[in-house]
Amino acid sequence: MCCTWDLNLRSLNKKFIFVLGNHDYYSSNYSSVVNFLKENYPKNALLDDNHIKIQDKIFVGGTLFTNFRSNSPLTSPNVLLQSQKDAEQSIYDFDQIMISNENRPITADDYIKLFKKYHQNILQFRGQDHVIVITHFPPHLACLDPYWGTHPVASALNPLGYPPEQGKNGFREYLIIEV
Repeated sequence: MCCTWDLNLRSLNKKFIFVLGNHDYYSSNYSSVVNFLKENYPKNALLDDNHIKIQDKIFVGGTLFTNFRSNSPLTSPNVLLQSQKDAEQSIYDFDQIMISNENRPITADDYIKLFKKYHQNILQFRGQDHVIVITHFPPHLACLDPYWGTHPVASALNPLGYPPEQGKNGFREYLIIEV
Protein backbone atom coordinates (compact mmCIF):
# COMPACT_ATOMS: atom_id res chain seq x y z
CA MET A 1 0.00 0.00 0.00
CA CYS A 2 1.27 3.45 -0.93
CA CYS A 3 -0.69 6.10 0.77
CA THR A 4 -3.07 6.75 3.64
CA TRP A 5 -5.95 7.27 1.25
CA ASP A 6 -5.36 3.96 -0.53
CA LEU A 7 -7.87 2.13 1.70
CA ASN A 8 -10.48 4.80 1.06
CA LEU A 9 -10.13 4.36 -2.69
CA ARG A 10 -10.41 0.58 -2.44
CA SER A 11 -13.55 0.84 -0.31
CA LEU A 12 -15.40 2.80 -3.02
CA ASN A 13 -15.68 -0.27 -5.24
CA LYS A 14 -16.49 2.03 -8.18
CA LYS A 15 -14.69 3.43 -11.18
CA PHE A 16 -13.54 6.98 -10.66
CA ILE A 17 -11.41 9.80 -12.01
CA PHE A 18 -9.08 11.56 -9.65
CA VAL A 19 -6.25 14.05 -9.38
CA LEU A 20 -3.71 14.13 -6.63
CA GLY A 21 -3.14 17.09 -4.36
CA ASN A 22 0.27 18.16 -3.17
CA HIS A 23 -0.29 16.53 0.24
CA ASP A 24 -0.88 13.16 -1.44
CA TYR A 25 2.82 13.09 -2.29
CA TYR A 26 3.95 13.84 1.28
CA SER A 27 6.61 11.49 2.67
CA SER A 28 6.84 9.91 -0.78
CA ASN A 29 8.49 10.29 -4.15
CA TYR A 30 6.33 12.02 -6.77
CA SER A 31 6.94 9.36 -9.45
CA SER A 32 6.51 6.46 -7.02
CA VAL A 33 3.05 7.64 -6.00
CA VAL A 34 1.94 8.11 -9.62
CA ASN A 35 3.33 4.72 -10.67
CA PHE A 36 1.73 2.97 -7.69
CA LEU A 37 -1.69 4.34 -8.57
CA LYS A 38 -1.42 3.51 -12.27
CA GLU A 39 -0.41 -0.06 -11.42
CA ASN A 40 -2.94 -0.64 -8.63
CA TYR A 41 -5.95 1.17 -10.12
CA PRO A 42 -5.74 0.34 -13.85
CA LYS A 43 -9.53 0.49 -14.29
CA ASN A 44 -9.69 4.00 -12.88
CA ALA A 45 -8.33 7.21 -14.27
CA LEU A 46 -5.55 9.12 -12.61
CA LEU A 47 -5.38 12.48 -14.33
CA ASP A 48 -1.66 13.06 -14.44
CA ASP A 49 -0.66 14.91 -17.60
CA ASN A 50 -3.21 12.93 -19.59
CA HIS A 51 -6.92 12.83 -20.40
CA ILE A 52 -9.79 10.38 -20.48
CA LYS A 53 -12.93 10.39 -22.60
CA ILE A 54 -16.22 9.22 -21.09
CA GLN A 55 -19.16 9.33 -23.46
CA ASP A 56 -18.84 12.76 -25.10
CA LYS A 57 -16.89 14.37 -22.24
CA ILE A 58 -13.14 14.81 -22.10
CA PHE A 59 -11.60 15.02 -18.63
CA VAL A 60 -8.13 16.54 -18.53
CA GLY A 61 -5.91 17.77 -15.74
CA GLY A 62 -3.70 16.79 -12.88
CA THR A 63 -2.12 18.24 -9.78
CA LEU A 64 -0.92 21.24 -11.88
CA PHE A 65 1.24 22.65 -9.06
CA THR A 66 2.05 26.37 -9.52
CA ASN A 67 4.25 28.46 -11.74
CA PHE A 68 4.44 31.29 -9.18
CA ARG A 69 2.83 33.58 -11.79
CA SER A 70 5.88 33.22 -14.04
CA ASN A 71 3.70 33.55 -17.15
CA SER A 72 2.23 36.89 -16.02
CA PRO A 73 3.71 40.01 -17.61
CA LEU A 74 3.21 41.67 -14.22
CA THR A 75 5.67 39.29 -12.54
CA SER A 76 9.21 40.63 -12.73
CA PRO A 77 12.14 38.20 -12.51
CA ASN A 78 12.97 39.55 -9.04
CA VAL A 79 9.41 39.02 -7.79
CA LEU A 80 9.40 35.50 -9.25
CA LEU A 81 12.66 34.59 -7.50
CA GLN A 82 11.42 36.05 -4.21
CA SER A 83 8.11 34.15 -4.52
CA GLN A 84 9.98 30.91 -5.11
CA LYS A 85 12.31 31.55 -2.18
CA ASP A 86 9.41 32.47 0.13
CA ALA A 87 7.51 29.34 -0.87
CA GLU A 88 10.48 27.04 -0.32
CA GLN A 89 10.97 28.52 3.15
CA SER A 90 7.34 28.59 4.24
CA ILE A 91 5.48 25.73 2.53
CA TYR A 92 5.90 22.23 3.90
CA ASP A 93 5.79 20.65 0.42
CA PHE A 94 9.44 21.49 -0.12
CA ASP A 95 10.44 19.29 2.82
CA GLN A 96 7.88 16.52 2.32
CA ILE A 97 7.77 15.73 -1.41
CA MET A 98 10.68 13.91 -3.01
CA ILE A 99 11.32 13.95 -6.74
CA SER A 100 13.61 12.40 -9.34
CA ASN A 101 15.77 9.31 -9.21
CA GLU A 102 18.01 11.00 -6.65
CA ASN A 103 15.01 11.18 -4.30
CA ARG A 104 15.76 14.81 -3.47
CA PRO A 105 13.27 17.31 -2.05
CA ILE A 106 11.11 19.02 -4.64
CA THR A 107 12.03 22.64 -5.44
CA ALA A 108 10.15 25.67 -6.70
CA ASP A 109 11.85 25.14 -10.08
CA ASP A 110 10.43 21.60 -10.13
CA TYR A 111 6.99 23.05 -9.41
CA ILE A 112 7.31 25.34 -12.43
CA LYS A 113 8.44 22.46 -14.68
CA LEU A 114 5.53 20.31 -13.52
CA PHE A 115 3.10 23.21 -14.00
CA LYS A 116 4.29 23.68 -17.59
CA LYS A 117 3.88 19.97 -18.32
CA TYR A 118 0.31 19.86 -16.97
CA HIS A 119 -0.61 23.22 -18.50
CA GLN A 120 0.54 22.19 -21.99
CA ASN A 121 -1.57 19.05 -21.76
CA ILE A 122 -4.64 21.07 -20.75
CA LEU A 123 -4.12 23.68 -23.47
CA GLN A 124 -4.31 21.09 -26.25
CA PHE A 125 -8.06 20.87 -25.53
CA ARG A 126 -8.66 24.63 -25.53
CA GLY A 127 -11.65 25.58 -27.64
CA GLN A 128 -13.06 22.06 -27.79
CA ASP A 129 -16.56 21.25 -26.59
CA HIS A 130 -17.36 19.14 -23.53
CA VAL A 131 -13.94 19.45 -21.91
CA ILE A 132 -13.83 19.29 -18.12
CA VAL A 133 -10.60 20.47 -16.52
CA ILE A 134 -9.83 19.03 -13.10
CA THR A 135 -6.83 20.31 -11.17
CA HIS A 136 -5.76 20.55 -7.56
CA PHE A 137 -3.90 23.85 -7.83
CA PRO A 138 -5.87 26.74 -9.33
CA PRO A 139 -5.61 26.75 -13.13
CA HIS A 140 -5.78 30.55 -13.36
CA LEU A 141 -4.93 33.54 -11.19
CA ALA A 142 -8.62 34.52 -11.21
CA CYS A 143 -9.25 31.42 -9.07
CA LEU A 144 -7.17 32.77 -6.19
CA ASP A 145 -8.89 34.05 -3.08
CA PRO A 146 -8.79 37.88 -3.18
CA TYR A 147 -7.86 37.79 0.50
CA TRP A 148 -4.35 36.72 -0.48
CA GLY A 149 -4.08 39.32 -3.24
CA THR A 150 -0.57 39.53 -4.58
CA HIS A 151 1.08 37.78 -1.64
CA PRO A 152 4.26 36.10 -2.96
CA VAL A 153 3.04 32.56 -2.23
CA ALA A 154 -0.67 33.13 -3.03
CA SER A 155 -0.50 30.99 -6.18
CA ALA A 156 0.80 28.06 -4.09
CA LEU A 157 -2.05 28.15 -1.56
CA ASN A 158 -5.40 26.39 -1.55
CA PRO A 159 -7.79 29.02 -2.95
CA LEU A 160 -10.91 27.50 -1.41
CA GLY A 161 -9.73 26.50 2.03
CA TYR A 162 -9.99 23.21 3.86
CA PRO A 163 -12.80 21.04 5.29
CA PRO A 164 -13.05 22.93 8.63
CA GLU A 165 -13.84 26.03 6.58
CA GLN A 166 -16.67 24.26 4.73
CA GLY A 167 -19.67 26.50 4.16
CA LYS A 168 -17.60 29.66 4.18
CA ASN A 169 -16.00 29.48 0.77
CA GLY A 170 -17.71 26.95 -1.53
CA PHE A 171 -15.49 23.99 -0.60
CA ARG A 172 -17.43 20.71 -0.72
CA GLU A 173 -15.27 17.84 0.46
CA TYR A 174 -17.64 15.06 -0.64
CA LEU A 175 -18.82 16.53 -3.94
CA ILE A 176 -19.49 13.81 -6.50
CA ILE A 177 -20.31 14.66 -10.11
CA GLU A 178 -21.98 11.89 -12.07
CA VAL A 179 -21.74 11.83 -15.88
